[in-house]
Amino acid sequence: MKKRRIVIIAAAVLLLLVLFVPYRTDILEDGGSKVYSAVMYKYIQWKGVLTDEYGQPAGGIGTIRTSIHWFPDNRKPIDELRKKAFAASGQ
Repeated sequence: MKKRRIVIIAAAVLLLLVLFVPYRTDILEDGGSKVYSAVMYKYIQWKGVLTDEYGQPAGGIGTIRTSIHWFPDNRKPIDELRKKAFAASGQ
């Protein structure tokens, strides 16, 4: 009985690792945005030209937003995810 419980716990931990441990899948050519994917989600560090409070370029490229897209949205094309991530701010 104890051996069966250990096998079930080990299988559950392995399943969680497969579903939730991300790996870097892509670096986009929009300033170096990085995309990390796992089976259950996609994490994106959007990079672009930094701007000041008036919308004028402040110089340099940096992280301007991060977003997490959970399953099934993580399977959408990157352009559609970009529209969704920047829709609220109007950038």
